[in-house]
Formats: sequence, C-alpha cells, structure tokens
Amino acid sequence: MRFRFLFILCLFISTICFAQQTLVLNNVKKIDLIDRGGGLGGGHEAKYSIFNEGGNWICYREYFSLSSMWHDKHEDDAKKEMAISHKYIKKVSLDVLQSLLMSAQHIKPRLNWKDFNISAQTLITYNDTSLHAGWVPKKWKGRFEKYYSDSTIKVAIEALQHDSWTDDGPFCGIHIIGKNNDTVKIESYRQVYYMLPWKVNKVESYDMSITNFFVEVTDPGLYYSNRLRMKGTYFPQLVTNYIYTKFAKNIFEYDNWFHDHPVNLAFLKANFGVTFSQHNANGGDECYLSSTLLPQNMFLKAVVNIEDEKSIERLIRHRDSIAMYVGRHNFVFDHCINKEGVTIIFPWQYFFNTTSWLDDKYVHDHLHQLKGYDLTQAIYFEVVHHKPGLLCESHWLLLTDNKLVLLAHSGDEAANIPDDILKKQRDDIFNGQYLLFSEKGNLLEQAK
Repeated sequence: MRFRFLFILCLFISTICFAQQTLVLNNVKKIDLIDRGGGLGGGHEAKYSIFNEGGNWICYREYFSLSSMWHDKHEDDAKKEMAISHKYIKKVSLDVLQSLLMSAQHIKPRLNWKDFNISAQTLITYNDTSLHAGWVPKKWKGRFEKYYSDSTIKVAIEALQHDSWTDDGPFCGIHIIGKNNDTVKIESYRQVYYMLPWKVNKVESYDMSITNFFVEVTDPGLYYSNRLRMKGTYFPQLVTNYIYTKFAKNIFEYDNWFHDHPVNLAFLKANFGVTFSQHNANGGDECYLSSTLLPQNMFLKAVVNIEDEKSIERLIRHRDSIAMYVGRHNFVFDHCINKEGVTIIFPWQYFFNTTSWLDDKYVHDHLHQLKGYDLTQAIYFEVVHHKPGLLCESHWLLLTDNKLVLLAHSGDEAANIPDDILKKQRDDIFNGQYLLFSEKGNLLEQAK
C-alpha cells in the first residue's frame, strides 16, 4: 500500500514538473484555436494556428466554413472568406503568449466580478451612448442611476453567469501543443458573454486573460465568430437590465400603482410579496407573487390587473388552493420544496382559465384513467432547476385527487424528479410522454 502511494505521488510530481516544462514558450511547437458556433438555421467554424516563423510567432486562419438557411448582408463577405486558406492574421507578441501560458498553469477556481471592469460610470456612459440602451424610461433615468453600485453590479454579474438559452451552441478551444506533442486543452462551451469558466485540461478556471487572448489573436474582420460574445460588447446592457429589474423596477412600478390604485395595492400587498417582471402586452403587469402560506421557493407567476379587485381575489383563492395541496403532500412537492436551485412556479393570468392552453381531449384520449376528470379544476405548475450552464424544467398537472400528470420535461438532467422515480422511468420522462403518477410517485399510466 505504501509503495503504491509513493508511486502515485512520484507520478503526480513528475506530471506537474513535466507540465511546467512544456508550458515554457521554447517548448511549444504551436497553438491551435477553434472558433465554432451553431444553432437553428446553420453554423460556422474557423480554425487558427500560431507558430514560430522566422523568429516571430504568427497567427494564421487556416480554415473557415459557414452553413446557413438564411441570407443576410454578411453572408456574401463570409463566402469570400471561405475561399481563403492560410490567411495571415497578425504577429502575436511575446507578452500575449506568455500571458496565455501563465493562465494555463495557474487556475482561477472562483469568479471575480471585478475582472469584468464594469463600474457605475461604465453603465452611465454605456446607456448615454449606446444605440441598444434606450429602453430605460427617461422619466426614471436619473433615479435609476442611483441604483448603480458595487453591490448591485456584483449581484448582476454573478447572476448573469447562470443564463442559458436554446438554439445557440458555441465552442472555443485553445490547444497548446508541445514539441513532444503533449497538449494542454483550454476549452469552453458557455453561451454567456466572455464564456467563463474555461476548462484547462477539464479543470474550471475563471480567467479573463484566456478570453482576452482569444479576442486578441483571432480574425477581427470575421462576422460569424464568437468574438462578439467574448468581447462582451452588449454585456453592460444585460447588467443594466438586471439591476433595473431586480432593484429598481419594483419600486418604480409600485410608485405608479400607489398613486393610481392605492386601495387595491394595499389589498395585494397584504396577501403577497410582489416582484415585477414586465408589463404584459395584453394588459396588466406580470409579477412573481410569494406568500407566507407557501414555501420560500414557490411562486405564483401572474398578470395582475391592479384596477380589478376581483382579479386579486381570484389570485388569493388560487394561492389558498395551492397551500392546501402543499399540506396534503405529493412526491414532487416533497422532493422540490426549499431545494437549492429549484423553483416551483404556478403560472396564472387573470384573463385565462388555468388550463385553457391544455388539449383536454388529447389527455383524456391518451390517459384513459383520466376520463371523467374535469381538467379545468386541475392546477398547472412548472418546476425549474437552475445551475451554471444548465436549465431543466418539468411541467405538471396537479389533479383534484392529488395525482400528478407529467406533461413535459426538458433539459439534460432531472434534478426536479426524485432519483428512484427517475431511475425507473428515465426513458419515458425524457421522451416527452404524458405520465400519470400517484401522489407517492408510482406510475399509474403512460400515454399510448
């Protein structure tokens, strides 16, 4: 056992020394880069090589391809670029190369919001000059800028690292190849601006220097690229938007509600904690409503018509129905209530029936045990699980007898479903079949 430990220790030490040796610039043969992206309608890929040529380190773009279903003003230029191979990009300075090698050897395991170089003045200047920042109402601009501070900027930057969306699959890779062909791989698939964290030989590193290196050496004239994402061109807009939504909009909207409908506002606030999301095009304001009668991670997502007292009464009755089911217990609530990273949402719009979107006939025809159920009395809810680079959701129907119907699941994981049930029904859950469960999680029927 002792011999085995000493052998592993020696191997580990020799690996470290070897890695340090290969990351001396004199031991580097070349550096390859990949800039790739794809989504609905097409994709692009560019490959670069940096190597020592006559005593200077030169970057060439070796390859570029584009496939697209859509035609835009940049496509003609892109087709011309596709015909060019071994395109000279630039001479890369020794300082830039040494910075990359340093980043490959020294991992930054935690995000530092200050690395983004965004201050209150940055946001004020951006919103005064950018063509993309005119969404802040002018009447609120001066008041809004008071919400720019280190604490709000820090919260916004950290929260935005959890963003994810569909139809966007970026990949950027930096492969440092030694003269003995050993390779250090630095890669990222992150969708967010700056694409942090990078994985250095599969170890996460929140090192902005790697992002800056990629921007520095790749083709600035190539429109179809992840450079815009890495430069963070519109990131100040996202930070501003987050601060507005999280810290300021609530107060501004309350001001309007207070002046115009103080009685109904008091009635609403007596029953709910209110967080504004956005003004709804169909009328009313979309809000997230919390309640002391519900668990901390359970919310109603409602379009509130503050002018209509009866709509508020309906929300209260709906809240009371949900609280009753929480008290009855079922396997989804018991598993997800107050679980870190999990939110349970009950969408509700005052002008819609709870399940007006649901195809009652399809459910009845394919889940025979539900024949005779009045699905308009069921409660629809969503369970959302957030983690960096991942968003998974499941959509449920809670029936009056405490049975549950899984309507849909999306995402690569199912942390919002208990492990024992997931193990038994994984294929059915991920194939999108309607599944009828008992309150304890026993599968009663699946759609045929």
